[in-house]
Amino acid sequence: MVLGHAHAGIRVKDLDRSVAFYKDILGFTLGRYNELDKGDSVTRIRFMDHGSFSIELVEDAEYTQQPGKRQIHLAFYADDYDATLATMRAAGVVFESDEPRIAMGGRIIFFAGPDGERLELMER
Repeated sequence: MVLGHAHAGIRVKDLDRSVAFYKDILGFTLGRYNELDKGDSVTRIRFMDHGSFSIELVEDAEYTQQPGKRQIHLAFYADDYDATLATMRAAGVVFESDEPRIAMGGRIIFFAGPDGERLELMER
């Protein structure tokens, strides 16, 4: 199983304000932009890059820190997604859903770390 850094995701209330902060204050550059249509709403997502490190800003105007709605997650790429997923399932990893979903051009699935931290496995 080969994993590589994908990004750290951060839930933000105001995407434009956060983009300006990470760009103007911390020196990140603009990366990919995406909008996820959820039927009754659209979630705007902007990736920000700093060298080989990326963060994913996920806009959620209703966001307040509360149990079950985590602000930050870490994401990892898998070179062999199916084999990695099978290995993780066999090891008893707890996933948020039964099956991966399609997002950002590939499959993703969220899972819990040993202390409940939110992690994401992405197809490269």
